[in-house]
Amino acid sequence: MSIDPGASSDARSGPTTQRLAQVTFERLQHIRQSSSHSLVGPSLIVAGFRGTRSEVIGHAFDPAHEAIFGLTLGPRFDGVGAFARSAIAGARGNFHDGWCAVGINRAGTAASLVALDGHEPTETGAAAGWLVDACRRSVGLSTSRDVEHPLHLLLAVWLDRLLVELTSSNRVMRWPDAIALAPLSTALGTCDPAALGWALAAQTRGWAALRCDAIAGIAGNVPVSSTHAAWMDTPMFARWCLGFFPDIGDLRNDLGFLASTDLASQIERAIAAAFAAFVA
Repeated sequence: MSIDPGASSDARSGPTTQRLAQVTFERLQHIRQSSSHSLVGPSLIVAGFRGTRSEVIGHAFDPAHEAIFGLTLGPRFDGVGAFARSAIAGARGNFHDGWCAVGINRAGTAASLVALDGHEPTETGAAAGWLVDACRRSVGLSTSRDVEHPLHLLLAVWLDRLLVELTSSNRVMRWPDAIALAPLSTALGTCDPAALGWALAAQTRGWAALRCDAIAGIAGNVPVSSTHAAWMDTPMFARWCLGFFPDIGDLRNDLGFLASTDLASQIERAIAAAFAAFVA
């Protein structure tokens, strides 16, 4: 669907972040308001921009990322924008219904905005997150190289399994049970927490190697399809994988609350040994 939001001709002027933010807001709001009823409900709408014209090129309900993952922006567009429903965090830790919008042009100028329903948008400053990554990939740009160490992925997999087991089973979890849930390719052969940490560290592979495995369809702990892994760059791949799991700090806090004192201590010893293996 091609539309003209009536933006002024200076929409084609220099690629300043402020102007891009304004244009992104105007165009995506107009798309939202002018779309047919079938497009009002999606959790993510993606549009291509050129001059003062915009065209919806993708939309999805759930999962929202299907609207943009794998997208390569055609040559008739100068930039891409995405409009997503979102829960906006309030100052007191509560959440409000709202939306976020991201706009990125081929030069890499980016704008990111958020707004509560019924309110004017606010620029968020430096744009980050999977939606920004996806917009950058759709225009052929690389993403930020700021990523966590891949050990975080193995630890997140293990800690998440522990938390699921603790909250879904009535039986008491003991340390051997926790070892059995660790994502190891071979049996540990000992109950030493430090040995488990060293084993997790030894089994950790780089993000580039994990992405190659995902492309080949042989990455067991990676929640990414081969097609999407090939479309992502390595930093985006890393952030997307880690984003599937709660933050490690949050997982550790939850386990410290739910697990017995002895079990929580052994888990922490294993984590410390894993990180120490990369520092030594």
